[in-house]
Amino acid sequence: MDQTVEKLLNIDNCRELAQFCGLPEPIQSALRAAITSHRDNVQIHQLLQNCLDNIDQSRKSHALIGWPDAESNPLHALVYCLLLLDLAGRMRCHYRQLRIDPGITRQTVMAKVATPIKQFWETNGVIGARSDVFNYLDWYLGPMPNVRLGTFSYEARPWGGFARVFKSRKSGQLKLLAEHGDYFDEDGRRMQSDMDCTGCFCATLDLNDVIRGYPICPQGLRTNQIQELDPDEWRMVLQKGDPVLQMHIPFDTNLSLSACRESFLAAINFYQNHFPEYGATFFACGSWIHSPDLRKIISPPSNLLKLQDAVYLMQNAADCQSYKYIFGFSEFHPQTAPRSTRLQRGLLNYLEQENIFHKCAMILPFSEVEGLAVR
Repeated sequence: MDQTVEKLLNIDNCRELAQFCGLPEPIQSALRAAITSHRDNVQIHQLLQNCLDNIDQSRKSHALIGWPDAESNPLHALVYCLLLLDLAGRMRCHYRQLRIDPGITRQTVMAKVATPIKQFWETNGVIGARSDVFNYLDWYLGPMPNVRLGTFSYEARPWGGFARVFKSRKSGQLKLLAEHGDYFDEDGRRMQSDMDCTGCFCATLDLNDVIRGYPICPQGLRTNQIQELDPDEWRMVLQKGDPVLQMHIPFDTNLSLSACRESFLAAINFYQNHFPEYGATFFACGSWIHSPDLRKIISPPSNLLKLQDAVYLMQNAADCQSYKYIFGFSEFHPQTAPRSTRLQRGLLNYLEQENIFHKCAMILPFSEVEGLAVR
């Protein structure tokens, strides 16, 4: 038997990793019972080995697509839980080598490993995890790994280039101009490359003698009036390929502006101390929490809406399809989706009226983080 598989099915090893991840005792007890029941099962040994080989061949998400469904088979669910615990051990070793603070390591592991196990337990009543939690393992095992710092998790990744960002040398004000060649629908939402752009508006951006382009308004929509900027006053501070800190929103996050500000400041400090050569000056994120459609679904005061008011938005014409994060299921069915929260009820009512819940991206310069909570 492979030593890694044997270690994954070792009760003492799993107990230590489960405690490190902060799993509640009822889950730990059920995990030990499941291992005792299945550790002599030939099928679980084969599944574990196949999945481990798949992970080692590539940490990219495309190599992990097609794993068996967890919800329909308790054995698959147990395998994914054990693999997550193995990931916790790998992360602990990797982060130690990078001299990352053990407290940050544990916080990151708890978000990546413990949260999906607890969610699966609460939803299905058995030990397990969904297979999609193994997507993008390079975020956690790469040279600049994802870290959880307070409210958010962060990843060093080049900017996707949804707009060009210019900053005034006089006032410090930012202007977002639509990228040259990008298509927009009639409402000003950016079209994705795989969408039918027939009849849509194609933006232009001239960077020669005068900066001339179509601004993105505070609501994240392209405006119809072309704007000119003096290059002697306005300098470009963000374009496609520039380094940014990509922000990820964990399931259990606190979105008060004070908590967001504290997390942003911690991220700036962390990357400047650990990876000063990276040189990012902006945060970026694409998430359902930035969708302005939320204003039609929930009413202020809301931390979600306050955060939207504090960042720079860029709306997308595509359907957000982030329902698994809102409802806790990998498969979304409006007829059976829970209506436990105000957000869930509001979104279901919104979709029942044949509305689209749009994608949205955001950016925030490091220079504006200090004033975030009072802006």
